[in-house]
Amino acid sequence: MLVNCNVDSLPSENISHSVTLVPRLEYSLNLLGEIIDILETKRNDIKKSNNDLMYDFDEDDESHRKAIKLEQKMLFSLDILLQIQKIILIVAKNYLNYLFIWVVLF
Repeated sequence: MLVNCNVDSLPSENISHSVTLVPRLEYSLNLLGEIIDILETKRNDIKKSNNDLMYDFDEDDESHRKAIKLEQKMLFSLDILLQIQKIILIVAKNYLNYLFIWVVLF
């Protein structure tokens, strides 16, 4: 849905107060946490199903190769999302520290 809104007509102090970074960071962290939880559950399921392949892996079987590739992709994706989560936490912490200092000084 498109909204026809002219930002130039809004006072700048209203814009800065109505849209803050903290709720967006909090929402992003919550959403990312839920995604990570789902992927960790799926990763555990894939890991359990691939345990049998440790002993009976057949290089010529396409389904065996696909199962291993899927587990690799899942681990890679999960690792990237965990790194992103750590970075967002650092940004949020630094931003909140900045806000605290700004409020104390002014």
